[in-house]
Amino acid sequence: FILSRAYIVPISTVSPCESGNHLSIACVVSNPEDMVITPDQRFVLISEFGGIRPLSAMVPGRLAMLDAVTKTPEPLAIIYSDNSWGDNHCSKTADSDFGPHGMDLVKRNDGRYQIAVVNHMGGESVEMFELVSVAPVDAQAENFNKWGLIWRGCVMAPKDNYLNDVTLLSDGSFFVSHMYHPEFSVTDFLLEVILKRDTGYVMHWDDHTGFSHVPGTEGAQPNGVAFDQASNVLYVAFNIGDKVSAVDVTNGRVLKSFAADGPDNLVLDNGKLWLTELNHEILDTLACEGMNPCALPFSVIALDASRLEEVGRWSFSQQPFGLPTVALPFNNAEIEQVFIGSMAADRFAYFDLTTPKLAAESASEPIADSEGTPETEPVPMVDKPAG
Repeated sequence: FILSRAYIVPISTVSPCESGNHLSIACVVSNPEDMVITPDQRFVLISEFGGIRPLSAMVPGRLAMLDAVTKTPEPLAIIYSDNSWGDNHCSKTADSDFGPHGMDLVKRNDGRYQIAVVNHMGGESVEMFELVSVAPVDAQAENFNKWGLIWRGCVMAPKDNYLNDVTLLSDGSFFVSHMYHPEFSVTDFLLEVILKRDTGYVMHWDDHTGFSHVPGTEGAQPNGVAFDQASNVLYVAFNIGDKVSAVDVTNGRVLKSFAADGPDNLVLDNGKLWLTELNHEILDTLACEGMNPCALPFSVIALDASRLEEVGRWSFSQQPFGLPTVALPFNNAEIEQVFIGSMAADRFAYFDLTTPKLAAESASEPIADSEGTPETEPVPMVDKPAG
């Protein structure tokens, strides 16, 4: 069964830091598993992944910052302060080990910017940071501010939970995905790749009630999460389950699902839901031993978030990049690109978006539920450059 579904085309060997014919790369980060854009639309904050059990060794990672236009690293100062945004049972210092994974950024009700990062070291936790503007040392040389982080607390997860991604609300609460039990083994993982049984769910946390199970989010390795606060719809990517679902958190109903192979992190941007798709089987990554990155084929997909219908797809094969985890659209006065992160690469990738812009394709109809509400007319497809 596994062999019949495997990707059997030879995998290209990738060694030099050179862009491909359809995909550009910048070798300035390590394992850029997740990304967020700073409020000034100038920089990208990156979670440099350190690994998860049982699939890889656990090593410390860090948070990094890049200039989105020049693709060059920028210093990111982190100051540790009091625990004011977390719980009373969690404490960290600058010397604590840090294993970052999924992350999110939100503007709080009090006007401050909050970043949450899943951390796998020192116990499963969600770390809270305030993103603050830092004036440049030489104001004449640079006409924009930089950014820094102040640690504002953390939240320890229950011992039976193993976390992946987080999405913040403006009141400081969050949803976080629980992938599987911490004692999940490689054998368990390989078995569930085939059987696709429920291994986890999404939890909600606030400082009044703590953690609670979100109904309707059970599935095979919940991974990326993104919450639309205006509609109370939570989007969940099931990595082993090969789908993305929209869940109404007010009643736990699964409104609709979209089939995708190995979806990872989700980005909700201007009515579009962005994700990556593996155009190979998860077990094909076993052939990637010693390759950094592993150039297996993949796609970037844009969905109309209101209906979970595909409005854009960009497919890449034999490019100097692979094992994607996040697709982050970036659009300011200078560039219009999509950044792509990976859980196992010494680089990040990016490509230019061409007209027509996806924003012009938005639809107004809400998501049709899974019980038979008539479908609306499909959104026209945009051009799909081949990889």
